[in-house]
Amino acid sequence: MARVPTRKKPHNPNPPRQFTEAERDRIWGMAAAGLPHADIARVFSCDPDTLKKHCGDILDNAAVEAVARVAGTLFAKATRGDGKDSVIAAIFWLKNRRRDLWSDQVPQSAQGNVTVVLKRFDDDATDKPA
Repeated sequence: MARVPTRKKPHNPNPPRQFTEAERDRIWGMAAAGLPHADIARVFSCDPDTLKKHCGDILDNAAVEAVARVAGTLFAKATRGDGKDSVIAAIFWLKNRRRDLWSDQVPQSAQGNVTVVLKRFDDDATDKPA
């Protein structure tokens, strides 16, 4: 029986990218802060697809986890009831969660006829404002 030669894979001068635990922590922080994935990849000198392949779980979950942490901290301060910080946190929470009841904006409405005049200023000096 004739032996079929097997082909060797060509030597890859660039070994597969591996991210250290410290790098993965930095990636989490950047993604949690909302940096675009392409910018994070640029910091680590890799292609965005490589970053997504090796750290996709981090990229997908970091922002959600960060919002949950901040919301939890804010909620804890708002419900603690001990001083100025808790009052500020409670007002912020309510203004953002219950805008229908807590808002600084006064509803405004216009009644009657409103006329809008648009005028184009050409190169003619007589039409330009002083």
